Amino acid sequence: MQSTEMYPIETLYRQLIEDWNNRSAFEMAELFTEDGESIGFDGSQSRGRDEIFTHLKSILT
Repeated sequence: MQSTEMYPIETLYRQLIEDWNNRSAFEMAELFTEDGESIGFDGSQSRGRDEIFTHLKSILT
């Protein structure tokens, strides 16, 4: 049985995957906090929701 503490993390993960599959940079970036950070598979780093959106948009469009 899974801990109920995992549900928010699992929900966030599933939403990230769904937004990625839907190629929605905006929706994906909105899941990050205003000062969140993202590290790509290639080691690229994006800091802040706006930078994360810009980076994802270049990948997903």
